[in-house]
Amino acid sequence: MLVQRIATDGNGTDATTLHAAEYDGLGRRVEKVVSNCGDLDGTFRFWYNGQQVIEVRDGSSNVLTQAYYAEGDQGGSLREYIDELVALKLEHGYAVVSQDANYNVTTLTDLGGRVLERVFTTEYGQPILESDSYFGDYDGDGDVDSTDDGFLGSGQTCWGTATGACRVFDFNGDGTLDAADEAIMTALVAAPTTNRVHHARRTSPAGNLFLHQGLVYDPEIAAYQNRARPRRTPPQEGLPSLRLQQAHEWRKNG
Repeated sequence: MLVQRIATDGNGTDATTLHAAEYDGLGRRVEKVVSNCGDLDGTFRFWYNGQQVIEVRDGSSNVLTQAYYAEGDQGGSLREYIDELVALKLEHGYAVVSQDANYNVTTLTDLGGRVLERVFTTEYGQPILESDSYFGDYDGDGDVDSTDDGFLGSGQTCWGTATGACRVFDFNGDGTLDAADEAIMTALVAAPTTNRVHHARRTSPAGNLFLHQGLVYDPEIAAYQNRARPRRTPPQEGLPSLRLQQAHEWRKNG
């Protein structure tokens, strides 16, 4: 198993670890540990179908993301690109993925048809994310609050079969609005509103990791996980004062 460590090295002496990753015998990253990066810190584990990332979990095995790809042979009638995403199951709901002609993720849309966030890509491949809404934002004002919660519940506008705009409350994607969805909505309303709409961000408020050409983006080091290796953008963009120092060590599996 390959262990990779990435640290800041602005003056040639800083050995603070930002990102440590482990790879399996097929060159797939199976775990990364982010440290000294504030809210980005944590342990993340990756599950695959071949070379496609299909699930991401945290260090406690809680599912953070499940990815759904187009089926069929590459270049066929159903799938045009190996990393052609069609949908994501994120922490608070399902999102439909739209891509441009270069297969860059451009928008996430909730089950109610509302845009959650838009992704713009600089000429150096760095993402800029603009949030439009969030899961559970029934009135579309960019915040999830008690006003939205008032539309969900037994005897309210949205209950039972999830249809139309009420699908924004179908957090588990089962087509039914019930007590399980109401419990998630209560938790969202109680959460800080600062977790909702943000502008010109480099990370996704909804928790999406798949950006440029459907590749996984690592915001802590401003790099994409391009199959078996991280790929940095040119130094003119991204982190101009940050050089990446990598240390590799081979360990036996098991």
